[in-house]
Amino acid sequence: MRGKTALTFALGKFLQEIRINRGMAQNDVVESLNRSVAQSYISNVEAGKGSISADCLNLILSAYKLTEEEKKKLADVICLPRQSNDDPLLQYDKLIEQLSALTPEVREKVIAATNAQSPL
Repeated sequence: MRGKTALTFALGKFLQEIRINRGMAQNDVVESLNRSVAQSYISNVEAGKGSISADCLNLILSAYKLTEEEKKKLADVICLPRQSNDDPLLQYDKLIEQLSALTPEVREKVIAATNAQSPL
């Protein structure tokens, strides 16, 4: 993915908001993840630049230990179809699993199609 898309931008802003609300600097996230990602990567993700793999998203989210309210907001950010009785975290896990199984080219097309239909 090149540049900013509505989804990558919204997801980046969500992750930035969560990090700031926890009083963490980007380097704190890097340290909490045992340096498995670089600070520049966290910066790019938060700025909505490029794409983020499902594995990296899960890794970053593990550092934040999302509340139930934050999980619901994340589900809204990534435009998951929900019904009132659905668990947003379960939907998120299914989405990540499905996206992980796709090739990068197909994943990019799915995200582009989602962005085209997104109200963001």
